[in-house]
Amino acid sequence: MSRKIRKARKRCEAVVAELLLPPEAGLEEVCDLVADRVGQPVHTLTMPLGGVASGMTILLERELWICADQDTSAWHQVHVQLHELGHLLMGHEKEPAVAEEALTLWTPSLDTGVAMRHMGIGPAFWRHHAYDKPAEMEAEIVASLLEERISPHLAPSPALHGRAQHIAATLGPVLQHTPRGAQRRA
Repeated sequence: MSRKIRKARKRCEAVVAELLLPPEAGLEEVCDLVADRVGQPVHTLTMPLGGVASGMTILLERELWICADQDTSAWHQVHVQLHELGHLLMGHEKEPAVAEEALTLWTPSLDTGVAMRHMGIGPAFWRHHAYDKPAEMEAEIVASLLEERISPHLAPSPALHGRAQHIAATLGPVLQHTPRGAQRRA
């Protein structure tokens, strides 16, 4: 792991530790703790994003909405929402240019400047899309750290049978990677 990544991970670990998540916390509790930290209610929502983004954060006048694409798995929706919460926790700047880019992708025939003014969208509407940026890396680290600590309360997976059961039994333990020195949660 590079020095840059280690440094980012340490910062992210400190921020996540400051949340003092209760043992059985879920996404809702994380949102409440982030809301306390940013001073505004934080809500989650899944909606069709048309493949343009997997998630985004929308800041309305007095509340934040963390959106995830409804056309993905429940696990991925939670991960995307945790990623967006990571941006809030890390205090990442909002990028107005990205808001305009998102509107242009969704509605190419629209004058985005006019639309943004009429909708009251300014630098407080954003989506993130490039993991090569330090802010994206930090948000991803925070999402991963939070995933290790929360119980997302997802619906149980259907029972596996036959070949699927054999594959899961064989690969499952291999894919349950635990960093050296860390203990796996039961």
